[in-house]
Amino acid sequence: MKKVSFLKKLRTELEISKVNEIDEVINYYDELIEDEKESGKSEEDIVKGLDINKIVLELRQEKFLEAAKMKPSISNNLKVIIVTLLVISSPFLIPLVIILLTFIFVAIILGACLLLVLGCLVFAGAAWIIGLFIGLIIGEVSFLSFVLILGISFVSIGIGLILFKLTLKALFHITRSLANKVISKSKKRKVVNQND
Repeated sequence: MKKVSFLKKLRTELEISKVNEIDEVINYYDELIEDEKESGKSEEDIVKGLDINKIVLELRQEKFLEAAKMKPSISNNLKVIIVTLLVISSPFLIPLVIILLTFIFVAIILGACLLLVLGCLVFAGAAWIIGLFIGLIIGEVSFLSFVLILGISFVSIGIGLILFKLTLKALFHITRSLANKVISKSKKRKVVNQND
């Protein structure tokens, strides 16, 4: 292999391996080959003694060593501290997270049950009113009892509808606030990951 093809292949391998200062490396090996040629060796013999894979491997190792010697950044130290704390506190955090998720689940189930009960209250009030009208038509209920029971029915339906609406609104608000928190945290993570 000639010097030109060796240097071309070396450049390609260095670019693939993302080694820094490729031009300096190429210039170094160009001068090395020229110096060896001046001492009487042939170009082919010099190139045979140079292993491109070994050169790239050594340069990559140097790159990683330099990166390790560089001053660590605050964000990397903070990540290390957070991960260490999470690992150390995981025996305590995992049960707490499970308990928190259980409370959220129970709150959702209770809200759904309350909605169901309030819906049943509205349905029962409506059924009561229908029964009163039937009783009034048949003549089993006096007019005064009819008006009193009708008023109570409308009040129970109204209370049921108001509580139904309030419960639905509260569940919607809780769900929306939890969703907003999750979205904001995921956006923050995205920004942090993009900055790294």
